[in-house]
Amino acid sequence: VTHCIGEKNPHGIKDVCEEYGVEKSVSQKLCDFVQVYGKGEEVFSKLRALSCTAEMEKAVSELEEIYEMLSFTPLKDKINFDFSIVNDMSYYNGIVFCGYTEKIPSRVLSGGQYDFLMKKMKRNKKAIGFAVYLDLLKDDPAPDPAPEPVKPSKEDPEKDDPTDYKEKYQTLLK
Repeated sequence: VTHCIGEKNPHGIKDVCEEYGVEKSVSQKLCDFVQVYGKGEEVFSKLRALSCTAEMEKAVSELEEIYEMLSFTPLKDKINFDFSIVNDMSYYNGIVFCGYTEKIPSRVLSGGQYDFLMKKMKRNKKAIGFAVYLDLLKDDPAPDPAPEPVKPSKEDPEKDDPTDYKEKYQTLLK
């Protein structure tokens, strides 16, 4: 099924589910799931509609929290969700992510959560890591300029300071 999800192949998903006796309603939810992609606000309502367990609801809530933390950065409008990205699920056990630039057709950053690896190392810790493919970036003739930071308002410079992530992050954790 993971292979079919990675290909966004609903027919393959249905075939595998049928072969293993998975209920049609569950099979359909999987097919609908791989079609969920886009901006955060658009995606979360679709995910909630597909959630059928408390564990799924918890996963959606965690993803919303991560998105909310990232939304304080100037890159908010560049964040897209695509649930067909599966990477190596024997290595990763949670969120997986990729990074792209406009002029390079393949991913230039790849990573995710790999708590299982930590357990193999006899450490009871969570871990997230990523790799940047510098060999691909060196071929980009004109890299995109860094986004301009959001300027604080003139009335109250402290109020709108986007660099005050720590305070905003702490507020989210409460």
